[in-house]
Amino acid sequence: FPVTIGGGKTWSTSRKFPEGFIGPAKTKPITIKNTMVFPSSTENDYEWCVHLEMTQNMKKFHKIEITKPKNVNVIQPTLLKYSERHIQMLTRSQQGVLMTSSSTDGGKTWSMLSPSQLSSANSGIDGLVLKNGIALVVFNPEKDRSELAIAESVDKGKNWKTILTLEKTPGKEFSYPSIIQTHDRKIHITYTWNRESIKHVTLSMRQ
Repeated sequence: FPVTIGGGKTWSTSRKFPEGFIGPAKTKPITIKNTMVFPSSTENDYEWCVHLEMTQNMKKFHKIEITKPKNVNVIQPTLLKYSERHIQMLTRSQQGVLMTSSSTDGGKTWSMLSPSQLSSANSGIDGLVLKNGIALVVFNPEKDRSELAIAESVDKGKNWKTILTLEKTPGKEFSYPSIIQTHDRKIHITYTWNRESIKHVTLSMRQ
C-alpha cells in the first residue's frame, strides 16, 4: 500500500501489508480518532467471513472478527460512521438481504450480524454518512444486478428507504459501486456499467 505525503500529489514507496492482513476487501477505510479502520473479509468455497483491520501507524495492525449466525455468509463490508463511538457495518451476503452489525464503543466490540431492512442481490455495496448526518447506501436491491439504487437512513441506520434508482435495465449489469462526499458537499458515485465501462454520477446534497 502507498501512503500520500503531499495531499495526493506525492506518494511513499509501496509496501505490503503484514502477513495475515489484506487491507480493505472492496470499500474505503474510515478513521476513528487516530485509528485507521479497514473493512475486510475472507472467502472460500465453504465460508465467507468479515473482519476489521486496525492500525494507528500503518506498521502494527490488529484484527477484529465480526460474529455471524451459523450458515450465514458475508463479505465486502462497508462502514458508516455516525460518531467517534457509533459505527454501523453493512455487508454483502448470500441471504438475500444486507446484514448489519454495530459498535457503540468506537469499534472495539461489535454486535452479532443480523438482517437489515435492505434486500440484496449478493453483490458489492458501499455507503457513507453525509455531512448532514444522513446515511446512504448504494446497492443492488433485486435478485440480479440489473437495478442499482440508493437507500437513505435518517435515524442512524435503524430504518432505510430507497430514494433513487440509478439504473434499471433488464439483462444489463450495474455493480460494485463506490460513494464519497467531497468538500463542496457533492456526492460522487462510480460503478461498473454492464462490465463495459465505469460510470460516474454526481449528486447535490439537499439541505
